[in-house]
Amino acid sequence: MKNIIIILLLMIPVFIKAQQDPQYSQYMFNHVVINPAYAGSKNMLNATLLVRKQWVGVDGSPQTNSASVHGPIKSKKIGIGCHIIAEQIGPKKWGAAYGDFSYRIKLGSGHLSFGASAGLISYRYDFNKINYADASETTANFNESNKNRTRFDANVGVYYYSNAMFAGYSMTHLNEPNLYDIVDSSNASASALVFNLKRHHFFTLGRGFQLSDKLIFSPSVIVKSTGMKAGNTVDLNLNFLLNQK
Repeated sequence: MKNIIIILLLMIPVFIKAQQDPQYSQYMFNHVVINPAYAGSKNMLNATLLVRKQWVGVDGSPQTNSASVHGPIKSKKIGIGCHIIAEQIGPKKWGAAYGDFSYRIKLGSGHLSFGASAGLISYRYDFNKINYADASETTANFNESNKNRTRFDANVGVYYYSNAMFAGYSMTHLNEPNLYDIVDSSNASASALVFNLKRHHFFTLGRGFQLSDKLIFSPSVIVKSTGMKAGNTVDLNLNFLLNQK
């Protein structure tokens, strides 16, 4: 049996503070993109597509797309899958593809899962698309910066879940891949362009409360941290299930 969820989102961001990874307000429907330990947890083949478009009609407005497919293998203890991410914000455009693996054990009334994912991330920042207030502030000498940068990337996570709740912790960009390390030697001040993907930490927690035979209230929260100043965000989600839908 296949469980397929398709969500199209048209949203305005609430918190944007020094985050390099996309903002996932509906992470509970596509957990595997932030935590590889989620792979196979549904006990069936699961496919998800999320599209998020912000500030419609504004040139260079952010758009984030993600898709994933995952499920358990016959032993039920191992989950495998893959997921892809594509995002464009103004002059920045990047995409990534990962393979996901998880191993889970029975713990109390639920399961504890450990996961890892690895793949490639391709990043491009086109400085030619930037309009500078000061015409002298250009990056003409950073021609190399306009090329795609493809690097190896890895993520890890742990995830506990039962019929009533879930809790997880994950870390993306474990190896902190270096995307740009360019020195403009033609500039008298020898300016440099250096950019690494920082490790992102995700904490998730959610629980379902049965209010009646047909109504379930399911709040959840995600805390995201980059370890940088002003790099922390908190999102609170409130979901209601009517007749398990």
